[in-house]
Amino acid sequence: MDLQLPPDVTLSLQAFLDEGRYGSEADVLRDALAALRRQQDLAAIAEGAADAAAGRVTPARDTLSAARQRIADQCE
Repeated sequence: MDLQLPPDVTLSLQAFLDEGRYGSEADVLRDALAALRRQQDLAAIAEGAADAAAGRVTPARDTLSAARQRIADQCE
């Protein structure tokens, strides 16, 4: 895949390479994507915690009970 990067991104990418912390552009991108994934995961966890604190949750036993009932209804 060929990417056209804006000049500011190219400069930042080159700075990481010049520092010697990364051996290639792909290494920088791989690390950046991993950091983005971690950030998204943390945001999802924070959202879930806020929902739980606000009482916007369903107890697991209720969810499992409803799922079992749906399965039983389909088997009849």
